[in-house]
Amino acid sequence: MRRDKAWWARLTKDERASLVYLEYCNAHSYGGHSAYLPDDCYECPGCSQPGMGSGLCNDCDRELVHLIAKGNGEAPNAG
Repeated sequence: MRRDKAWWARLTKDERASLVYLEYCNAHSYGGHSAYLPDDCYECPGCSQPGMGSGLCNDCDRELVHLIAKGNGEAPNAG
């Protein structure tokens, strides 16, 4: 769906900020590798939670999908 003024108006100010941040982190994959983690682990670029693999953790990915659906008018307001 096109992100026009009405699309953004479905989200609160904090939700808009979270959406932009999570999309930025997901696109740039700024996940880090801490010296305190084993070599096969990483830190989520969105929340720094340790995890396996790469990209956003499950919680951040779920939040990103929810915010996009809410902007599209497909999700309930409760998160």
